[in-house]
Amino acid sequence: MKLYTKLSVMTIVLIMLTLTISGILVGKWEYKRFEAAMEMNLMNVAQSLAESDIVKEGLSKGASESIQPYVKTLLQTLEDVDIITVADMSSIRYGHPNDSRLGEQFVGGDEVRVIEEGISYTSVATGTLGQSVRAFAPVFYEGDQVGFIMTGHMYNAVLAQRRQMEKNFAIYAFWGTLLGSIGAFFISRSIKKSLLNLEPNEIARLYRNQEGILSTAREGIIAIDLQRNITLINQSAIEILGGPGENVVGMPVQDVFPDTGLIRVMETGVSELGKERAFAGTHILANRIPILEEGQIVGAMATFLDRTEFVKMAEEVTGVKIILDALRANVHEFRNKMHVLLGLLQLEQYDRARAYIRDVESDNENIRRMVSGKIKNATISALLLGKFNRAKEEGIELYLTEDSMLELDCGVPDDDLIVVIGNLIENAIEAISRSNKRHGEVQVYIRSIDDEVVCQVVDNGPGMEKDQIVSSFQRGVTTKPGSAGIGLDLVMKTLERYEGSAVIESQIGQGTEATAVFKRGK
Repeated sequence: MKLYTKLSVMTIVLIMLTLTISGILVGKWEYKRFEAAMEMNLMNVAQSLAESDIVKEGLSKGASESIQPYVKTLLQTLEDVDIITVADMSSIRYGHPNDSRLGEQFVGGDEVRVIEEGISYTSVATGTLGQSVRAFAPVFYEGDQVGFIMTGHMYNAVLAQRRQMEKNFAIYAFWGTLLGSIGAFFISRSIKKSLLNLEPNEIARLYRNQEGILSTAREGIIAIDLQRNITLINQSAIEILGGPGENVVGMPVQDVFPDTGLIRVMETGVSELGKERAFAGTHILANRIPILEEGQIVGAMATFLDRTEFVKMAEEVTGVKIILDALRANVHEFRNKMHVLLGLLQLEQYDRARAYIRDVESDNENIRRMVSGKIKNATISALLLGKFNRAKEEGIELYLTEDSMLELDCGVPDDDLIVVIGNLIENAIEAISRSNKRHGEVQVYIRSIDDEVVCQVVDNGPGMEKDQIVSSFQRGVTTKPGSAGIGLDLVMKTLERYEGSAVIESQIGQGTEATAVFKRGK
C-alpha cells in the first residue's frame, strides 16, 4: 500500500473509531441524562398532584367525579406525561386517561411499595395502555395515606426518542467522517510532498545507502544546518579533522571543528572548490558548497581528504611512484659507488679505484646491454634498471629471462605497462625482504607474443595461502607500510581495459608466480 493511501486510510479509520467510541460513550451518557430528566419530571408531576386538594379530598371521600376531569385537563397541558392514574389504597382507579378504566383495579404490580411503604419511586412496567416509565407518589390526607398517584411516559416514546438520538449521532458521524476524510487526504498529500514523494521503503533504502556511502568513503564528509549544527558526518571526517570519537551530530560545528569554513560558505553562498589548507596539523584538500532548497540556503556541506594520502594514491594510480622508486634506487646505487670510489681515492688506492671503476662500468654495461637488447622500450628499460638496483639494495638478485623480448611499440601504453610490471616486481621484492631470506631471487619474463603482451614475475619468497591470494586483489588490503593497498587492484583494473587477465600461483615456502596478460589492440 502506498504511503498516501496508507495515511489516508489510517486517518479515516482513526476518525471513525474515535467517533464511534465517543458516540457510544456520549450516547449512553445522554440517554441516561434523558431518562433521569424524564423520571424527575414524572416524579415532580406525581408529587405535585399528591399535594392537590382535589385529589386528597376525592380519595378521602371515595368520589372520582372531581378527580377525573382534573386528570384529563392536566394530561392536555403537560408535556412528556402520557399517563396519570389516581388510585386509592385498594388500587381502585379514581383517575385515568381512559374513562372506561375508572373503578377498575390498577394494573402493573409495581404499586405495592407505594401502598405498603408510602414512599415515592420510579419503575418500568406494563399497564393497560402498554409498557411505560412510571413515577409513584403517595397521597396523604390529614396524616393518613388515602391512595397514590402514578404518572407515566409511554416506553415507545422513550424508544423513539432514543432512536432519534442515534439518528442524530449517525448524521453527525457521517459529516464528521466526510470532513475528516477530506482533511486526511490533504494531510497525506502534504506529508508525501514533504517526503519528496518517496515511499517508506524507498526512504529506508536511501538511508541504508547513505550509511554505506558514508562509512566506506575515504573522503571526509560533513554538513551543517542553518543553526550551524552538524547534521551529517562520517568517520573519515572525524579521523582527518581529529575530532572527538563520540557522535557529534547535533553539536555546533564551531565547538567541534571551528576551522572548517562551512559557516563562511553558508553566509556568503559562494562555493569554495579545491581549496588547500592546514587543519589540526593535517594538510587537506577541501570542497565547500552551500546547500540550497528551493533557491534558499539551508546549510553547507564540505568534502575533503588528506592531501598527503591523495598524492600518494595518485602516484600509485599513475605509476609515478613506481618510476620514482626506480630513480631513487638508481641514485642510491650511484651514491654507494661514489662513496666507495671516494674512499679508495682518499686511501690513495688509485689502482684499485681504477679497477673498481672498470668493474662497475662493466657490470652496468652488461645490465644495460641485457636489458636494452631485449627491451626496446626505453621507459620500461629504465624501470627495469631501477628495479635491478632496488633489488640489489635488498640483497636480492633480479634476472631478466633470456627469452624476454619487448619491441618499441608493443601496442600497450607505457603508463599501463609500468603499473603492471612495476607492481608485480615490487611485490616480489617486498615479499622476499619481509621473509629475511638469505638468497632471494626474482625472475622477470616480458614478451610480446602475437596479440598478447605477457609479463611474468617469479620469486622464491615465503609464498601465500589461497585466502591470502584472493584477499590481495581487494582494494585497501596491503601488508606494506605506507601503501594505500591498491597495487594489485590497479593491476586488475588496468588489465580489464585490455580484456586481459592476471593469475597468481603460490605455495607456502615455495615462492610465488604472478602472470599478467595484455590483449593488444583492445
